[in-house]
Amino acid sequence: MPKSMPKSMPKSLPMSLLRYDLPASFVVFLISVPLSLGVAAASGAPLIAGLVGRLGLTP
Repeated sequence: MPKSMPKSMPKSLPMSLLRYDLPASFVVFLISVPLSLGVAAASGAPLIAGLVGRLGLTP
C-alpha cells in the first residue's frame, strides 16, 4: 500500500472505487453521445460517423 494512502482504506480498493467510477462513466457517456452527434450534424457528416468517431475508430 502506498505511503500516501490512509491506513483505513479497505483492502478491496478497486471495488470501493467502483461505486464512484460507474456513475461518473455513465455521466460521461450521457454527455459524449449527444456531443458527438451534434458535431457530426454541424459538420454535415452522417450521424453514424459521429458515433464511430466517439469510439475512436476511423470511419
